[in-house]
Amino acid sequence: MMNHFSKVFVASLASVVVIALSTSGAMAGTGGRVPGQSARYMYSRTYTLAANVGYTIRATASGASDPVLHVQSRPSGDFLAGNDDYNGTRSSSVTIPAVGYARDIWIVVRAYSNVYEGIATLEIDPTVGSTIAYQIAVKAGTVNYKTYQPGSHFFTVEEQGGSNNTIILALSGTAANAIAFDDDDGVGAMSWIHTPVACTSNCKILVGQRYLTTDASTTYMWDDDVHINDSDGDGASNALEAALTTDPYLADTDEDGLEDM
Repeated sequence: MMNHFSKVFVASLASVVVIALSTSGAMAGTGGRVPGQSARYMYSRTYTLAANVGYTIRATASGASDPVLHVQSRPSGDFLAGNDDYNGTRSSSVTIPAVGYARDIWIVVRAYSNVYEGIATLEIDPTVGSTIAYQIAVKAGTVNYKTYQPGSHFFTVEEQGGSNNTIILALSGTAANAIAFDDDDGVGAMSWIHTPVACTSNCKILVGQRYLTTDASTTYMWDDDVHINDSDGDGASNALEAALTTDPYLADTDEDGLEDM
């Protein structure tokens, strides 16, 4: 997948991580960072929907689990379908009508909250062909509560000894409405999303670890203002640069030949 960040950005972020780890996670205005955030696992997988075939995708709860199901277009990460508590149960189910061309998707299953983590059965049931079933672990990811504007950026930065592969999911309005999703569009195997619309209620940015291992830390960052107030044109808003203690009026704060972003 095309990476949104250049090598210049990778090089400059190396110093940002050091600064973030040595502070308490400063934030200013509509840009900021949370260093050392624990990234909890969220289940995700890619799948290709065949042309002229409809699908029902289900996440069936087991025990105390409460799975929420998201189906996102790939590679854009845009919403395709989502469900929470199908027919009043703790299971989730979506139906995707047939179209005349094949489509790539992400399937994301997460627990409604940490209280409802456990096991679920994921089923992909085509109108033509056999049902595929997987038993999966259901965990909640790490929730960040934040309203946001259209065009806001949310991303993760790798920390030494922390998570080396993250995913990000942006929710708006309801638990099942994921307006954006990403895996690996940031630096390395980190994640980056650009929100297509604003969110003013039930706004959550979920940061997850891609693989089922113990929780691991990552630096979570956001930038609401990059398309409005970026005085030096380096790709980071004035607010985010204030949080990072770089100069919002100088694209290369430390004059090392690499722009801050």
